[in-house]
Amino acid sequence: MVAYDAFDVLGSSRVYFWTGIAGSLLHLLTLLSYLFLPQLKKQHPAANLMIYHVYCNFMLTLGMVAQGFLQGEKGLKDDDCVVLSMYNQFFVLGSGLWYLMLSFDLLIALMNPWMGYAVKTWAYHTITWSISALSAGVIYSFHLYGLSSLNICWIHRTANVRETNEGYWVFLFGPLVFVWFVSFSVLLFATFRFARRQLDSTYRAKRRSLLQYFRYLVMYGLFWVVCGALYYSDYLQSFSGQVGHHVQMTLSIVFGLYPLLVLAVWSINTDLVEHIGGTSANYPPSELDNMTDHFSISLRKDLMTYTTVGIIRSLHELREKSPRLHRARSVYASFTDVNTIPLPHRSHSLSSFRSEDLDDGDNSGLYNEKKRLATTIRLNSSKLKVYYEKLGFTDYAPRIFENLRTLAGIESTAYETSFAGTLSEIASEGKSGMLFYFTSDRKYIVKTMTKDEHAFLMKILPAYHAYIRSQPTSLLVRYVGCHSMQLPVGWNKMFFVVMENVLCTDRIDERYDLKGTFAPALQPPLRVYIREPKATRLLSPPKLSSTQLLHDDEFVERGTFLNVTSDVRLELLTQMTSDCGFLQEMGIMDYSCILGIRAFNPQVDSVETLAKNAVISADQTQVYYVGFIDILQHYTVAWKLQHLVLSFVQDRRKITALPPPEYALRFLSFLHAHLLRSDSVASGPKPQRTSFNYGTL
Repeated sequence: MVAYDAFDVLGSSRVYFWTGIAGSLLHLLTLLSYLFLPQLKKQHPAANLMIYHVYCNFMLTLGMVAQGFLQGEKGLKDDDCVVLSMYNQFFVLGSGLWYLMLSFDLLIALMNPWMGYAVKTWAYHTITWSISALSAGVIYSFHLYGLSSLNICWIHRTANVRETNEGYWVFLFGPLVFVWFVSFSVLLFATFRFARRQLDSTYRAKRRSLLQYFRYLVMYGLFWVVCGALYYSDYLQSFSGQVGHHVQMTLSIVFGLYPLLVLAVWSINTDLVEHIGGTSANYPPSELDNMTDHFSISLRKDLMTYTTVGIIRSLHELREKSPRLHRARSVYASFTDVNTIPLPHRSHSLSSFRSEDLDDGDNSGLYNEKKRLATTIRLNSSKLKVYYEKLGFTDYAPRIFENLRTLAGIESTAYETSFAGTLSEIASEGKSGMLFYFTSDRKYIVKTMTKDEHAFLMKILPAYHAYIRSQPTSLLVRYVGCHSMQLPVGWNKMFFVVMENVLCTDRIDERYDLKGTFAPALQPPLRVYIREPKATRLLSPPKLSSTQLLHDDEFVERGTFLNVTSDVRLELLTQMTSDCGFLQEMGIMDYSCILGIRAFNPQVDSVETLAKNAVISADQTQVYYVGFIDILQHYTVAWKLQHLVLSFVQDRRKITALPPPEYALRFLSFLHAHLLRSDSVASGPKPQRTSFNYGTL
């Protein structure tokens, strides 16, 4: 009996050729459905990860077709399979790794649902393609390439048919077992957590996501179990004889069915038939929204619900503890009267604020106070109560932040009412990748923050509190709450800060985020200006979307400025200088000035209804909202290294990684030169404006 003679090389190549043709067409159909039916991406969370898995298998089927062409009448030898062996290994391992990334995506959603998707995608690509390329390089370096026991260009077969091929276990069997075991463990763990923690509002979304993972896992596991069983049967027949021939033919057919299995499960998970037939449009919008949520989005909705409940419960406890509340109110009253407290000098250290800012030395512990609560949720659509004791809610320095709310004129009941509705999520438009959650009335923003940012806020809280008391018209962002929530898995916490929203109205025509990183070109483009009766304007500026956030370059090119009187301009410039001095002393940089502009009609709009930080233009045609945001970036070693590198490759006027004194000087210079231009003063009576008190985001 001749070894490996169950299928001759020419015969097996023909089988693989036609199997590759059929498989490539099926995989191509899956890829095209993803490209030309964009609604599938919404209905199938993490669809792009599965598409990369399909792409790798599509390239494998093309490799099988290529082997059929290269085969010819003479057949192939081991040395003829160098390129094709590396090619097949790269996409074989890539296919398994992309399936593994699908499970990692679910695990990360459980571990940290706030992790940015761009960060995860970058990590997925780095892990998958680098390991796949490394494995292909190993095959070439150790001369493992050649015809396999099934006559495919991959890892060469052993001389003895009954000898264990370690290369197969290292590059295929081992990774397959590992991928399936990890995927099964993650899905089992996610199902367990899902069964214990759920809200009606996100139940269907999480259930749909888990069912999608379950279908892929069953399909993937059964396919390779059947292939492994057939391969082992062929191995027992020494890849020879009539029985071996039948087993190998069956294995080829089963292997060729994988594209069909993938397409079938993909169609079920995405409701492909309904989308092609147009019946998916019959779904109610609310039902479709629940179906399209990624598992991490569903978890974020749950956790933010727990956070709002924790905030409301914390407010209730503050009001219920009357003895402590009475004492706290007496402290608050002394806080509010800034004339009765000796304020610290700017040169004092952070620690000096803790002892000098308070009347009673015992009250210094208020800055380090923590209130831990176990969030309790009752499902409205059922009679069951679900307790989430492990999702502990922590309220940091609650009485200090209550005083900050008092200084901002925020009533406790009104603050609680703002959190009674549903928080709406938007992705960060900056490079931080943090998420913002708006209250239903858009008065407050709940922003995720890193552990380092939270620690830094707690460190500067005494100084920040004292400065806000001494500067009631400060433009600094007004922090009114700081909390953390225990994540569903492990001991990790997610930190949140609550702040007032500068742009607390939906009627914003232009939005700018200004950092002072503007370097004028040597030959600026020709611009035509016209002189209006009360302002200099750029002729026919482009219309902007209210959701579009512009930056320094667009701000200067459009010729935008604050058209205010000299008195208001001096007041703003004085306050900006004071605020920048405080930020510089705290070692803070990378902050920015948020500016919102909208039209104003005195005959329609009421001045009394405007936000406290609104300023009306000199010609009473516009309202400006100004504030300093992102004030938690301390000039750390990482920023210093970034400054050192970027200073050599980029214009210093365009980088944000500057020491606090340089950053403050450039920032103020930009605001003075462009935002508060001297030619912005218009003739006429002094404008009416609201009591300009502070700027917030």
